Amino acid sequence: MTKRNIVVQGSKSFDNYATFKRAMGVALSDMQKGDVIVVYGVGAHKTNAFVSEFSNIAEVGMKARGMKIMHRRVTTSWVEENDDLIDYFIYLCQPDERPSALAKSFDSKCDVGIFKY
Repeated sequence: MTKRNIVVQGSKSFDNYATFKRAMGVALSDMQKGDVIVVYGVGAHKTNAFVSEFSNIAEVGMKARGMKIMHRRVTTSWVEENDDLIDYFIYLCQPDERPSALAKSFDSKCDVGIFKY
């Protein structure tokens, strides 16, 4: 059993659920039976709603495959203080936007996926 901690952060203008699902597909691509996934939503509000919806929908299917998914809303400061726990960082934004300072700070700490649409 492996526990995988994923942080998801989006810009205030990000609103594309299909891009979010693609990002989650990449993050979860190497899951195996018995894995536990914890998805931490850092914001913005729309992104946190995507995290909640995805986790709730995926929970039943993952349980049938012997996996578990949970989601939590956390603050930026919590992520900074617990950076050693994070396995994958997802940042979602518009094509003309730059990654957040938080996303940049994780570049050398774990895998970072920046998804633009």
